[in-house]
Amino acid sequence: MQTLISKIQYKDYPVGEFTNSQARTIDETIQLFHTFPWEEQRHNTSVELTGPSITIEKDDTTFLKIGHYFKGKFCIYFSFNGTLYEKPIPTMKEVEVYIHAIFNGYLEEQLTGFEKPFSLKKTVNHFKSANCE
Repeated sequence: MQTLISKIQYKDYPVGEFTNSQARTIDETIQLFHTFPWEEQRHNTSVELTGPSITIEKDDTTFLKIGHYFKGKFCIYFSFNGTLYEKPIPTMKEVEVYIHAIFNGYLEEQLTGFEKPFSLKKTVNHFKSANCE
């Protein structure tokens, strides 16, 4: 069964700091998403690339980051081909569609409705683990 690296970032972590990084199956990744303390982590937290989130790594330049968004929604950040895309997602069930898409290799086909806000070169540090000692 295919696995991808997924990792957690909490609201008080700096850029590049993640915890619980390990290879997970799609079912384990979805379980991680559902058990993440979203409500606790949303409290007094701004919406930005570094913040409460789960990041899934497919390779060195392909990432899917699920973060919190306004009014209980989520924001999907997807890096592909040197570009970072973003899209607000209203429900957990809809987020699962994108988790399935990155695991099954068709996330690029799901770009309808995504905005292209940044070059990945300027933002890649928000997805890759760094030594934060």
